Amino acid sequence: MNEEKRPLGIFTGEQVRKLLAEHPELPILFRVCTEELCGEWRYEFMSSAYAEIGEVLDCYQDVDEELIFIDREEFEDRIRDSLPYGLTDDEVEAETAAKLAEYEPYWKKCILVTVGN
Repeated sequence: MNEEKRPLGIFTGEQVRKLLAEHPELPILFRVCTEELCGEWRYEFMSSAYAEIGEVLDCYQDVDEELIFIDREEFEDRIRDSLPYGLTDDEVEAETAAKLAEYEPYWKKCILVTVGN
């Protein structure tokens, strides 16, 4: 095959199609690395797509307003980091558990599609 005419590799996504077929009831979220979108073009083709069943915290939250959380452990770590200094270990655990319980109903299962180059 002429190396200059080789396929681009943009037709990926068998895993994405499979998860969509197996879980049509789940919402779909797309995640794109922002570093991939810093070129001069408004739209760009991504050469890879990966999908997984995940969770998203589907509500506004006061732990880190700039993030949409898709990882419970990271959310828990951010809660701990946001607590005031000087609390005892027991107080930290109690405050963290209370905050986690407050947000528990808002974790929603979804298909998370990640695209990039």
